[in-house]
Amino acid sequence: MIKVFATEMAGDVTDKAMQSFGAMGMTQELPLFLMSQRIRRSLIYEGPTEAQRMVVARQTLRSIRRSERRPALGLHVLIIHHFMGTNFS
Repeated sequence: MIKVFATEMAGDVTDKAMQSFGAMGMTQELPLFLMSQRIRRSLIYEGPTEAQRMVVARQTLRSIRRSERRPALGLHVLIIHHFMGTNFS
């Protein structure tokens, strides 16, 4: 999840910086254009962030199901129990 957050945050920051500098941000006089290119390459290289989020969500749900020994409970109940520490006994 850190990879997703870090690359999205870096992209947002460079985009806002380029917008604040206007046309000057697109020139090679400032390092913003080079930074923007590198960030976009890393976003493409790491793959779609939605796919990474799905993988993290799937792993989280599996760990919740393994920690719970109640397969009859609904998924929403398992998530609430895991994060809130509610006792269902």
